[in-house]
Amino acid sequence: MNFISDRYENLSLHSKAQFHLKELATIAQCEHWMASNDKNREFLEGTLGDGCLRELPDFDIDGEVKKNFGYISPP
Repeated sequence: MNFISDRYENLSLHSKAQFHLKELATIAQCEHWMASNDKNREFLEGTLGDGCLRELPDFDIDGEVKKNFGYISPP
């Protein structure tokens, strides 16, 4: 039995999808953002937010909009 693959199999589909989107962004050499409600979610040996931008860039938008935008993980 492979410890990593066993742990991976027990993760939610949502977490797996977020991880693979993050991996695609890394392969494409893009900076990427993980939604604030997902970035601290444990994933294998770290969290989904490892290697992602710590803060959203300043889009010159209103604070409430920026807060809500923070819950979205763009691909």
